[in-house]
Amino acid sequence: MKIAALLVGAGNAVPLKVGRTMSVSELEPLSLLKSGEVFKLESHFRVPEGIDTQCGKWPLVIDVSLDEKRIMQGLVDKGFYKFRAFDTMPKSLSGDITISNCSGKAAENDEKCPLPTDGSVEDFDYSVELAGLTIEDSGKTVGLAWNCDSELLNIESTVEIWQQGEIAQSVNTTDLSSDMNATIVASCSVSGELPKVEQITFNIGQFGQDVIVDENGLAQLNVSGSELLGFGGANIHAQAIECSATQIATNGVSLATYDISSAETVQFSYPTSYAQIRVANAIEFDSKSYLAKGSAVSVTCEADGFPAPVKTVTANGNALDESIVLTEKTVLKCVADEKQDIKIVDIFYLEDVVINHDGHGNAEDLIYENSDVKFSCDAKSNPMASFSLLKDGEIISDHGEKEHNIKVVSGMYTCAASLDAVFRLDIVESAGTMITAEPAPQEGSGNTIMIVVIVIICLCLIGAVGFVVWKKRQTDKGEEVPQDEADAEDEMATE
Repeated sequence: MKIAALLVGAGNAVPLKVGRTMSVSELEPLSLLKSGEVFKLESHFRVPEGIDTQCGKWPLVIDVSLDEKRIMQGLVDKGFYKFRAFDTMPKSLSGDITISNCSGKAAENDEKCPLPTDGSVEDFDYSVELAGLTIEDSGKTVGLAWNCDSELLNIESTVEIWQQGEIAQSVNTTDLSSDMNATIVASCSVSGELPKVEQITFNIGQFGQDVIVDENGLAQLNVSGSELLGFGGANIHAQAIECSATQIATNGVSLATYDISSAETVQFSYPTSYAQIRVANAIEFDSKSYLAKGSAVSVTCEADGFPAPVKTVTANGNALDESIVLTEKTVLKCVADEKQDIKIVDIFYLEDVVINHDGHGNAEDLIYENSDVKFSCDAKSNPMASFSLLKDGEIISDHGEKEHNIKVVSGMYTCAASLDAVFRLDIVESAGTMITAEPAPQEGSGNTIMIVVIVIICLCLIGAVGFVVWKKRQTDKGEEVPQDEADAEDEMATE
């Protein structure tokens, strides 16, 4: 029956080969080794419940072979570690097997390395080293055979030994042009490497080309001017010619990289393909360019081409003065050979802010509290400003339009004109007016006075009519009225 086993630590991620009495972590099928380096395998094996229980008798043995020839052995015998190398070990090689920190080299020198004498140990770390392997040993198989109670577990790994080489470059010419025919510009090769490099990459700036190495180990860059120009003349001119290669193992692993660059840079002649004008201090808004009124313009004219073209810049058709100050919309033009670019720059400004309202026709008209007043804001600006209305420094209307309808109370009303909504800049001007609002008349007080006057007049009329009627009745009866009463009555009637 096979015994399931778990390895301790990092070995848990390594595939296991499980036998009846023990388990061993598998090896990579291919081990890469640079020529001159020591070949070393490090891993784990396990004997569940210990050697005494599972093997039944000593020793526990590990044999190391090279191409199926056993060359050395390590064993655990009654709690002690022993090591020996066989005559089949090539004289050019030396090796060692270490088990649980017990080194074979130490054992050869009669240094004792005791293990638990009761054979209760279950987990073992081990390493196998071989020094002296050369390129001729590449492709050979290193095998490990574990023996416990006559059970064998075999694991193996093929060794690929590689050798690093050197890269060299030969440059034929660095004077290139966009109209040249296909030309061998440079050659590169890698020598002394194993396995051989199969491809070399050439780069000139942003241009790149992979070239297969020929049977002589040489790769040549054969390129035309139009091919180079396709990557942009400015991306080729003044760049070095570079070669790079990667050495690949049979399993696809990268072994080494090689790089070399020319001492001289390429002088690539090509025509001007563009001209572009830039205004460094302009503000871009809504696909338009603006500068503050009275600002000095900072203009550059960019163009490619080698030799460098002659560039001219004009403002409204006139040669651009380096100290030009913009006071109006200006057309800037950059010309380089047959290429040109135009940029129109307008000016922005904000000035002469005014505020008006319809609260009174002249200074003597009263404005009552909570009455509706329309404030009108205006300013000279480009582009059009947005307006806010403030009272005593606090915004009370900010819809941006010129007119604001407000129920007023006494205070300072200010129109703030801004280009902030346009340029996202803190450009604000303002104008204000003081409003003194009188308390509004109490509703109905004028009507009360009028009613009182009318009542008094009516009472007087009623009294006068009553007197006239009474006097007439007395006359009709023939009664005499005393003179003093008559005079008083006449006076009252007159009133």
